[in-house]
Amino acid sequence: MKPHAQTGVTLIELMTAMLIGLILIGGTASVYIANKEIYRTSETAARMQENGRIALHVIVNDLRMAGFMGNSSNPSLVDNRQGVVGQLPALSGSSGTEDCTVGWYIDMTSLLVVGNNQPPVVNGTDFSTTCLDEKRYQSTTDVVALKRAAVGTIDDLNLGNPAHANRTLIRSDLMRGAFFIGGTPMPAGLDATTAGNRRWLAHVYFIAPDKDSNIPELRRITLGSGPNLNNRELVPGVQDLQIHYGIDTDDNGTPDSFVEPGTEGAARVVAARVWLLVRSETPEPGHDDSRNVYEYASKRYIPGDATTDNGTEVEDNPEQYRRLLVSATVTLRN
Repeated sequence: MKPHAQTGVTLIELMTAMLIGLILIGGTASVYIANKEIYRTSETAARMQENGRIALHVIVNDLRMAGFMGNSSNPSLVDNRQGVVGQLPALSGSSGTEDCTVGWYIDMTSLLVVGNNQPPVVNGTDFSTTCLDEKRYQSTTDVVALKRAAVGTIDDLNLGNPAHANRTLIRSDLMRGAFFIGGTPMPAGLDATTAGNRRWLAHVYFIAPDKDSNIPELRRITLGSGPNLNNRELVPGVQDLQIHYGIDTDDNGTPDSFVEPGTEGAARVVAARVWLLVRSETPEPGHDDSRNVYEYASKRYIPGDATTDNGTEVEDNPEQYRRLLVSATVTLRN
């Protein structure tokens, strides 16, 4: 029997097959890289939207309730407030964590204060030398300081709960109110049938770069146990905070125009408009955000353009970061 001759592939056929394989692999890799880039961009955008939504929600809700005192609505009828006999003691704590001004946390004459691109000044004291001292406050951003009572009430029988110990509380009926410290006897002389107890909240919102990553973030100083002020990160990636007051000039209860804080004069402030410029936490070397123009409040900002730099750029290549501008308008109820 004649043996069958065995055949194989030629060198040209082998090289052709390898070339086709490399083309297919390259195409697959390109699709994978493109999809990964799209996913990363979408994830960055989603995170920015989430950060902006959370930050805006927190500030707007706080502004809406600024000045709320529970059942009472007359700040001048709150006992133990700043400037009266029997006022609560100064805050405890070491240097740098003291009150924003003397007795600010119980000062009923400054329930809402906005520093227009600078720390507020209350009763002649600049917040930058007290509660914002050494907090890395980012210049040319607004600072919002407000006080209010919490919405939820604390039953008289629960005032001895350790959760309320050394906390600043307010008890108010339909006419009057009084501050007291949790763990001490509740104030006397208020109508027991209408009086309610609530935690007293004092908040300062400001922008500062993180001390380790240098990522700008929205921070909040809060009134805590002691009582004392605590400084905490609220939302990362917030580059700028701006507020305008809505003023009512015809006494119909609605804003007729929005102006920068400090320029409202004698007009009644009935609303506030809030802008937050949110930035991605990491740069994208292929992204050029200098093609975008961000116009908000009284600012016009182009990333990387020194002529429009609002002072909030803390990175070397600001145009490589994505940004999102969010805003909301809120009625000031109190």
